[in-house]
Amino acid sequence: MSCLYALRPLVFVLLLLSAPCNLSGPQVRNRIFSYFRTFIDADIIREIYEANTHRSKLDTQALGRYVGQITGKEFYRAISALRNIHKRAVQSYRKHKWNKNMNLQYWDGFTEPMRANDGTTPIKLTHYERYSAAVSLTESAINLPTDVYENWTEVRNTIQWTEGLDKAFVENNDKHSDTIFWQYIGTPQGVMRTYPATNIPPKEQINFDVRRRPWYNAGIGCPKDVILLIDTSGSLEGFPSRLLRTTAIKFVKEIISDTDFVTAIDVGHEAKFMTCYHHLTRANKIVKEKLLDAIAASYPNGTSNWDDAFKVAFKTFETSRSINQTTGCEKAIVIFTDETGQPVDEMVAALNPRKEVRVFVFSFRRNEGLYTDRLKGLACSNRGHYSKILYFGQIEAALQRLVQIGNSPLKDREVQPTWSNAYKDMGGFGLVITVTLPVVVGTSDSERYVSKIANNNSVSLLGRCLNNDGQWQ
Repeated sequence: MSCLYALRPLVFVLLLLSAPCNLSGPQVRNRIFSYFRTFIDADIIREIYEANTHRSKLDTQALGRYVGQITGKEFYRAISALRNIHKRAVQSYRKHKWNKNMNLQYWDGFTEPMRANDGTTPIKLTHYERYSAAVSLTESAINLPTDVYENWTEVRNTIQWTEGLDKAFVENNDKHSDTIFWQYIGTPQGVMRTYPATNIPPKEQINFDVRRRPWYNAGIGCPKDVILLIDTSGSLEGFPSRLLRTTAIKFVKEIISDTDFVTAIDVGHEAKFMTCYHHLTRANKIVKEKLLDAIAASYPNGTSNWDDAFKVAFKTFETSRSINQTTGCEKAIVIFTDETGQPVDEMVAALNPRKEVRVFVFSFRRNEGLYTDRLKGLACSNRGHYSKILYFGQIEAALQRLVQIGNSPLKDREVQPTWSNAYKDMGGFGLVITVTLPVVVGTSDSERYVSKIANNNSVSLLGRCLNNDGQWQ
């Protein structure tokens, strides 16, 4: 199932097309700045406007069609480049012969100056103004988190098979160098291959992990509607409560992307929303900050009413859909609990007969509880996963396991590219938009999520395409 948010960068075109045809020049200027601000630098739009101020009336319908035509070409090129990487990734993964004792050499993006992983061979990097950095246009570099050991068999083999993407990277750079910049592949093992090869600044290396990058954790194929159920019963008092809050906070920060819709419910004596948003809301920066503050401020007290919580959760999905506060794609309930309270598996089965809502459980109970098996069954029967977390060191692995489980069942729908919001690039490119696509390898009966690929597209240069095309006068 395709999703509207995969086409999010073109929504502003539809807004312009719906505008009256007889707007004055200043009115068009204000409308353009309002709709385009997120996607294209204001100075680029100003150039377009100033070049046409000789008109007292502007045909906004024609302007909308023009913008749609030009931007549509550029976004198509970005997706075409991504499909090229995807094709090579599937081929390379299938051809690779797994080997425990292979000789491995790659360029280490954490070295300065950049060298091979054995520390011997240096690579020559050339400074390019368009990258605002010294890079190699013929090579890619590997970036590994500090807690990932290079000599692990799975890591070494992953580095080896992803090397097969270099040819696609170079081809894309030759064809689309005017708008596409960095190209990536990230894997569940923590391996990230970046083209062109460049050094990661030392200050970015400490906490660098591709699995925590927003583009990696963005929805696979489409975004998600997520409702968090936060257990605040008194039985959690002390260390379990801190562990639960830390896990929930990391989940919001690392798993929820700005293409998702989210809300949270406090599961106490009665179920109540944890923020002022009583429906699913786009997970922008403000919404996530309010949610994080609410989770951090929660405390254990009293009992938990899970029956009420699930009724509110499923009602929230219906209410949000009726007011168009939804992605229209995957729906999930994520439970954070110590397994106290009444069993709800039978009630959820009645509320979710078609298994459209996935259920994930994070348990913080040290010993097997009365309802442990039923909670495991609840997650399993609703296309989810059950994870037990007993200390802080287990949180990251549990979250990544959830990502892998959540990314796997794709055979029932077409995989679609996912676009990010426009954001400021750390490398100094200004505004960029990232488009991502999962790599899933297997048959219709058995599929394995092996990686996420992405490329960055310059919004400023996209604006130049509008300004320099010369067709709309």
